Formats: sequence, structure tokens, C-alpha cells
Amino acid sequence: CMISDGAGSGEEACRDSERVLELAEKYMDTGFAMTEVTDMINSLFVAHGREQNMPTLDACIVDLAEGTVFFRKYGACDSFIRRKESIERIKNTGYPLGFSVREAKEEKGEDFSFELLNDMGCNNDKEECVYELNENDCLLMVTDGVLECFGDEKSLLKTFASMEIKDPEEAANYLMQCTIRRCGGHIRDDMTIMVGKLSSAKART
Repeated sequence: CMISDGAGSGEEACRDSERVLELAEKYMDTGFAMTEVTDMINSLFVAHGREQNMPTLDACIVDLAEGTVFFRKYGACDSFIRRKESIERIKNTGYPLGFSVREAKEEKGEDFSFELLNDMGCNNDKEECVYELNENDCLLMVTDGVLECFGDEKSLLKTFASMEIKDPEEAANYLMQCTIRRCGGHIRDDMTIMVGKLSSAKART
């Protein structure tokens, strides 16, 4: 599952996010691991000097055999796993794609040079973002436009926690409708909501 949110809104932001997802799918189909994929895409955006327009990448891979989920976040919003009696937060620990450090001082008129910040996702030595999933656990991934429009993360999570989720697509559509109502229909930023549910293979869902 992957979401990319381009900087700002509109056609240019859409192109940036589509490009990120296309590259990620291409590299993964080639056989690269997610950690390698995100590092390569980040390198491309740094090389093209995209420090003024940095898209995010929110990626997770679910191992259906082991019942685990691995997260890799670059400037993305927090994600949430809804369990029977609790909601677990997966925090963002990375910078947007293309984030770089200026080594030269602008006021001296020196040429800028950039240093790629490696290993910026949550898969680092300090934190391994791998979580166990149980049957009927639900995953929620959103972009910042949803949080801004909803106005209150607690209210969003309260709605998510109270829902009876049988069909993840219907759940995502319902959350989107709630979000649009909360902002009175005045949508200022692109919004994406993704809901997933781990079900038994016997249930064929």
C-alpha cells in the first residue's frame, strides 16, 4: 500500500505524486526491497534539485503469511492500526523526498552543494517499524489534507474506532464523506484515505 502527496495541490502536485508511485512500483517489480526503493527515489529528487517541491511517500508492505506489516515513511502523516480495544499509532520519522542540507552559506554567495540524508525512513537502527497484525485488525493511512480538513485528529480517530468495518473501500468512502462535511465542503488540499483490513483466507476477503 502506497500513498504519495505532492507539495501543494493541483496538477503539478499530482504529477509529482504519480511519478513517485510509478517509480516505486517499477523498482519493486524489478526486485528491489522497499528500503532500497525509497532511497533511490529520494536520490533522484535530490539530484534534480527538488528541494522546493518535495513529495511525501507513505508505504507499507503486509506479509499475509506472517501477519506483519512494515512501514517506510518519508514526510508522511502518521498511520494507525485499529485493534480490538485500541488504536496503535505509527509515527513518521523521515523527511519528504528530496530533502537536503545546504553546506554553503547563502549570504556569502557561494554555490550550493547538497548532501543526501540517508536512512531517513523508519527502518533505522533506532526503530524497526514492523508491527504484528491479527485477524480483523484495520489499517488507516491518510494525507495531511484529510487532517487539515477534518480539523481534529482525535475526532478522526474516534470516528475510525467506532466504525463497523466490513468493506474497507466503503469505510474509506465514509471517512472521506465525514471529512468533507467537517470542512463544509471547502477542500483546500488534496486528500487521500486508505483503509485496509486483515481477514482470514477462509473468508475470501
